[in-house]
Amino acid sequence: MRKFIVLSLILLSSCVKLVSDDFPDYESIPSLNCILVSWDSLSLQISMAEKISSDDLSLVNNANVQVEKGVSGNFTLDFQGNGLYTTNKLIESGSPYHISVLIQGYPELEAYDSVPAPCGISILNQTNTAKINEDGYYMPGIELEFKDDPLAHDYYEIIIYKRTEDNMFPAPAFNEQSKILLNEGFEAYSTESLVFSDELIEEEHVYMNLIYGVDYSSGATGGIRHQTIREHTVIAELRHISKEYYLFKKSVYFYENSRYADFIEGTATVYPIYSNVQNGLGILASYASSCDSVFVEEEIIILSN
Repeated sequence: MRKFIVLSLILLSSCVKLVSDDFPDYESIPSLNCILVSWDSLSLQISMAEKISSDDLSLVNNANVQVEKGVSGNFTLDFQGNGLYTTNKLIESGSPYHISVLIQGYPELEAYDSVPAPCGISILNQTNTAKINEDGYYMPGIELEFKDDPLAHDYYEIIIYKRTEDNMFPAPAFNEQSKILLNEGFEAYSTESLVFSDELIEEEHVYMNLIYGVDYSSGATGGIRHQTIREHTVIAELRHISKEYYLFKKSVYFYENSRYADFIEGTATVYPIYSNVQNGLGILASYASSCDSVFVEEEIIILSN
C-alpha cells in the first residue's frame, strides 16, 4: 500500500508545471472605442493595448481625431482628458460616419459605420405565469412586436429591464422555443441582452415572446404554498444595431464564455473579439433605440403541492 501511495505522488507531481508570469514583449497598439447612439452626442476613447502584465490602462491624450459624416463635411473632436474625445454634435440616424485618428509614431487609425434608424417596439402582453422554473416557481414573460424590413439585412438587440421603487436593472431574458434566438448560439438566461439577425425572420411584423427573471417571495399558509411577484415596471428596449455592433457584441459574449472553458484539460480556445479599426484595435459601432414599458401589479400565485 505504501508503494502505491509513493507511486501516485510521483505521477501527480510529474504533471505539475510552473506557469510563468514573465510574459513576452508585446508591442503597444492603439485602440479606438466608440458606440454611436442615434441622437446622442458623439464621444470616443483612445487607449493603448499592452501586454497582460501591465498595471494600468494607458490613455492617449495627444491624438488628433477627425470625423466625416456623410457628405456634410468634417469636424474635429475636442479632447476632454483621460483619453476621451467628444463633440456636442448629435449623431444622426441613417448617416455614415468615418473616424480617423492620428497619433504620433503610429499609422493612422480608421473606422467606419452607418447609424441605423429606430424601428419601434410594443409590449402586447405581460404575464406572471409564463413558465415554471426548475425550483417549481413561476417566471414572468412578455410578448413583443416590432417591424422588420424584408428587403434589408437587419440586426437587433433586445434588453429587458425591471424597475422597482429602489432601482432599475437588466433582467436576463430568453425563449428556449425561439428559433431566432437559438440560431445565435446563446445559452438561456446567460446574458443581459440578446443580439440577433433577421436571417430567420420571414414576416414584416415580428412577434417575440420572452421569459425574464424577477424577484419574488414564497411561503405557505395553512399548508398551501404561494408565490408573490412584487410590483415592478418592465421595460423593453429594442436597439436597431449595425452589423459592426452585432459582430462585436457576439464576439464579446463568446470570448467571455470561452476564457475558462475546459481549462483543466488544457483545451480552451479563446474566441477573438471583433474589431473594425484599421491599423489598431477596438470598435466603431452604432444603434438606434426604441422603448416600451408596462406596470406590473403585485400578484400572489397559488402553487400546486
